[in-house]
Amino acid sequence: GSWFVSLLSGRYEIAVYDPLRGADLQYAGVTQLADISGVGEFKPDLLLNCVSIEATIGSFTEMLPHLPAGCILSDIASVKGELIPFYRNSGMRYVSVHPMFGPTFASFRSLKGLSAILIEESDEEGKAFFREIFQNEGIRIYEINFAGHDRIMAEVLSIPMISALLFSAGAEGLMPHGTSYQRMMEISEGLFSEDPGMVAAILLNRECLKTIATLQEFLIRLVSIIEENDQEKVKQLFREMREKFSGVMSLVSAG
Repeated sequence: GSWFVSLLSGRYEIAVYDPLRGADLQYAGVTQLADISGVGEFKPDLLLNCVSIEATIGSFTEMLPHLPAGCILSDIASVKGELIPFYRNSGMRYVSVHPMFGPTFASFRSLKGLSAILIEESDEEGKAFFREIFQNEGIRIYEINFAGHDRIMAEVLSIPMISALLFSAGAEGLMPHGTSYQRMMEISEGLFSEDPGMVAAILLNRECLKTIATLQEFLIRLVSIIEENDQEKVKQLFREMREKFSGVMSLVSAG
């Protein structure tokens, strides 16, 4: 949320309401709202909801009575799930986006080449607003529908988190350890710094079950090969996964 405030202040008239910090916010050139009643007085054209995933719908619901009829609702949730029926039943215009970067691994000073998603079903004016913002920052934009977004997130978000969970489950902190182990520790440390509510939303995404089933099948195959003590099958498995990974890297580079 603070990134959007710093990016948009000076270009648009902005008000910020944070129920946790209230008037303690310190944003130059920005109207700071001490309570929710100020939202109605400000009469926003767009409301950007930057709370945690599990609190997003509740926050919207609290805001609705104070918003003008033409206001566009907007979220940045990494899993859309229950937002879909909420938007459709709200009677309000909406634009749903997903900036694919955050404070854990990204530097907000340089976002060029990183990605953001615009949900296809969103209001066209709302999409145009965010498209301009992201293009000005050199951010790659993908337009995907609600269902496709959560299906993609089941891979993009859940696999790294599941990998961190598996690493932590198997790691005992033995010394000495090599560079690969150290790199995994650093990545896992970053992932474990994420908000637990966001992690829960990522893993409870129904599409995630398919991803877990694929990983489970692979682990069962690997266990079987190890039990057979078959070196050739290990080599073949490695070659298969290396070839698949090479294809994934090619797609990423092309994107």
